[in-house]
Amino acid sequence: MSVDATGDVSAIEPLRDVSSFSEGLRRAIQDWTFAPARADGEPVASDALLAAVFRPATAYGRPAASEPLIRRARESVQVPIPVSTPSPPYPPRAIGSGGVVVEVAVDHQGTVVSATRVSSSGSGFDAAAVDAARRWRFEPATRRGRAVASVAYLVFSFREPVVVAPVAR
Repeated sequence: MSVDATGDVSAIEPLRDVSSFSEGLRRAIQDWTFAPARADGEPVASDALLAAVFRPATAYGRPAASEPLIRRARESVQVPIPVSTPSPPYPPRAIGSGGVVVEVAVDHQGTVVSATRVSSSGSGFDAAAVDAARRWRFEPATRRGRAVASVAYLVFSFREPVVVAPVAR
């Protein structure tokens, strides 16, 4: 996504477009506001990575299927690009469905060096989301041809698992 010099989201380019989820996410983040990037002390437009993981409903206790990242848009070299995106398990003590936004600091090698919850639905998903975010790996952002540290935002969506009752025979 692109953020203008006032901190408003100005453009959104999906890396993979899943229409049933992407439009809702697009509407939600269009209203987000960031502290703008600065160059020589002045606010400037910049690019930022926002990656979202939509967890489908699965049978309780089974891991969610993960799909490889299919690149649909031209990536900016100014943002880190996810190359490994482990999904979090549904937490055993969580209730219902919910979501968590995590800010990650990515070093010049593409490793997550810190993960911090930015917002949450407050339903017991925070630890699972932050733990999964720490395991993500990226192609690092670059500036002037050199890999640099950067920040990315990850959105984890959890759906309550389906509990399957045994079939009587």
